[in-house]
Amino acid sequence: MVDYGPPDKQFRLSDGRLVAEWITRYNNGGTAIVGGGFYRYPGGVGVVQSTGPRYYERKMRLTFTPDNVLTGWTKD
Repeated sequence: MVDYGPPDKQFRLSDGRLVAEWITRYNNGGTAIVGGGFYRYPGGVGVVQSTGPRYYERKMRLTFTPDNVLTGWTKD
């Protein structure tokens, strides 16, 4: 798994198998919502609400035998 670098998490199961997990995080930058308001000379009033950034994760988990042979993987 040289292409992905070292795993973010790894642990050994009681039967000796190694589980390694890579996590990719990203966000959408948030959303601004502009609601109703009114305009009156010389100024106006409006409503702006920010929902803030939303973070998402993608995980790839690989399972290896004690001899480092890949036996399974999941990706979500």
